Amino acid sequence: MQLHVFCDASTEAFAAAAYLRSVQADGQVVTRLVMARTRLAAVSTTICRLELQAAVLGVRLGAYVDEALGIPGLKHVYWTDSAVVRCWIRAESSDYQQFVAHRIAEVRLATDERRVWRFVPGTLNPADLATRQAVDETRIPLWFSGAEFLSLPEDSWPVDLPYVRQLSEIKPCKVDVGASVFHVCARACDPSLVQVMVVVNEEPLPGFDPADLVSFTSMTCRLAELVKAAQQAWWPDEYAALQADPPRELKRGSCLLPFSPLLDGQGLLRLGGRAGNAPDLDNAAKHSVLLHRKMVLARAIAEAWHVRLKHVGTDTLLSETRRSVWIIRGRELMKSIRKVCGHCQKQSVRPAIPRMGDLPSRIFRRVDRLLRADRRLMRPLSSDRRDPQTRKRYVLLVTSVKTHRIGCFRHFCMKRRGL
Repeated sequence: MQLHVFCDASTEAFAAAAYLRSVQADGQVVTRLVMARTRLAAVSTTICRLELQAAVLGVRLGAYVDEALGIPGLKHVYWTDSAVVRCWIRAESSDYQQFVAHRIAEVRLATDERRVWRFVPGTLNPADLATRQAVDETRIPLWFSGAEFLSLPEDSWPVDLPYVRQLSEIKPCKVDVGASVFHVCARACDPSLVQVMVVVNEEPLPGFDPADLVSFTSMTCRLAELVKAAQQAWWPDEYAALQADPPRELKRGSCLLPFSPLLDGQGLLRLGGRAGNAPDLDNAAKHSVLLHRKMVLARAIAEAWHVRLKHVGTDTLLSETRRSVWIIRGRELMKSIRKVCGHCQKQSVRPAIPRMGDLPSRIFRRVDRLLRADRRLMRPLSSDRRDPQTRKRYVLLVTSVKTHRIGCFRHFCMKRRGL
């Protein structure tokens, strides 16, 4: 016996139908509908995502039917008419967006030697009937008896599609190749194109010398080119809007909007503000260069400042770095640098608290005596006249319960704050 689960989706709904295929003693193949499930489709979801949700629904349906039937060694065959989903199932889930990655992972966990996936043309898929409002009456027997090719030997079943890497729903990422930095992202409008922007022109980042302050603070020559290339790659829309004539307004969701960015003569994005007329500040201090905390270049500059300032705290490191560059969300970057720095870790280590030994036995004997004694507190007495301060003194009288002897006579002064 075999369990065949067909999955399909449309703009209206997505569905999965499970069929049980058995071969009788005379060689006749019988296929019958066991169970089906349908779900309404979200309005803003693409067809590829709906097909993937149908695949997840089919996996869950197959597991439920398998548990209900209780047939040992039952083979599962899952069918989909989406070439994109068929290729997604073969790929690594970590390469795709979160929505797609989670569902690919669930499908892959339910796929093994006993549970396989195959491709079926849309015209032969019986689950297509459950995703339509209007159904052709001539195709109703297909819903109850399953696909016609199931009555044939496995060699006559539809041929599975070869694997092709799908670039749709790919996860945007920044890849460090050696010391070079690349920004890779897929265009949603054309999945066959991949946009690769080289941030530093395939050249290694300069090794900033903490002793040479000018090498990572003066925006001239090579450092200015690196900063400009990084800004254009990280904020292409904002850079194009400010470069237009006249400059266009930034989008509402841009992270540069609170900083009022401006373009200088070198084409660098700098921090805006109202300190342009300050007489005692140079241009770098008035309008610092803008960088993002996730840029490799920003981290290299911050690490150079960190070593130059002799491993200072987070606030000092952040304020000194802002003399030349303004790193967006820079406090998080400074904390991460100090967290991985070996010297800073040694300074911030807390001494271990030694474990104290057991109390001596004589202390417990004193406590035992005190528990078997009578304690009385006399009314407060005024202090001696020679005392310049008037205080109230109390007397504690401890007597033995058995012998009624005075075991302790002590006077003391109680101080209460706020009274």
